[in-house]
Amino acid sequence: NAINYANQFVFQPFDTIAKTNTNFIANIYPKFISQANKFRVEVGVQLQAELGDDGTTPYIYPSVNAKYNLVKEIIIPYASLNGGFGRKLERNNLNSLTGQNPFLWTSLTPLQNSKEIYNLKGGFRGAFTSRFTYNLFAAKYKQENMPLFTNYDASQFNPGASRFGENFFTVVYDTVAVTEIGGELTYRIDERLQLLASGVYRAYQATHEFEAWQMPNFEAHISGVYELRKKIYLKGELHFFGPRWSKSYNANDEFLGFQGQNVYGKSLSSLVDVTLGAEYRYTERLSAFINFNNLVAQQYQYWNQYPVQRFNVMFGASFSFWKE
Repeated sequence: NAINYANQFVFQPFDTIAKTNTNFIANIYPKFISQANKFRVEVGVQLQAELGDDGTTPYIYPSVNAKYNLVKEIIIPYASLNGGFGRKLERNNLNSLTGQNPFLWTSLTPLQNSKEIYNLKGGFRGAFTSRFTYNLFAAKYKQENMPLFTNYDASQFNPGASRFGENFFTVVYDTVAVTEIGGELTYRIDERLQLLASGVYRAYQATHEFEAWQMPNFEAHISGVYELRKKIYLKGELHFFGPRWSKSYNANDEFLGFQGQNVYGKSLSSLVDVTLGAEYRYTERLSAFINFNNLVAQQYQYWNQYPVQRFNVMFGASFSFWKE
């Protein structure tokens, strides 16, 4: 489709990569460890300094981690507390952001460090047998400058003409509080069979945005590896993601509120992705594989406006220059 430009424009958001800036984080983490027969506690202070164009900002970040072997390796309650006189820093760069979302419009992507204000976590883990382990946990944390991905609306600079730019993503940062409940189960028989199942539910509360865009409230994963015979392995994966909200500019979508302009939201459907594969390990460095992807042939969009391929097959070979 042709694009009709109403007027020529040049748009460069503040703090994009087109603007050269200094972003350096220094980190020191001294800690004290006390351990008895059943009890272990770690107390530390994370000292960080954020060096930027506006100067240097220091942060002091206390950290406490404790666990107690209540029933010998079967039930181990644990808890951690992080937060206090500052915010733990996490650097966001193009590598980390495109690792999450490869469809970013990188030249219009602002780069800011995320700051974890607090993080409370606790749970139970242990092993019912030598083969079967579990981990159940709950957490509450709050992050300043959490990156959220939204479709870019370049049409705001081209009023009355064709819409364009919405198939790219850019980043908006917001302070988001998250409540998290989840668990993991593993089953293993030596190297012959390994199974892993995990699931987590998250409730997001954004400060400025109407939703935590593109973030699923629930996700579950199951994976397994089985050694069929010497050098031949069968693999399987199942991934489930719950609905996600995508920021929309279409007035036919659900109206969420006004934020300088009308904000609409589009709910992306839940998705299931199943993959089966096989691998032949000729040596520790050389192997051949074949994967059957999206076996349920579901035409879904994890990222808005980017439908994945339906059932497809991928095969090839891999070689490692380093021996594990």
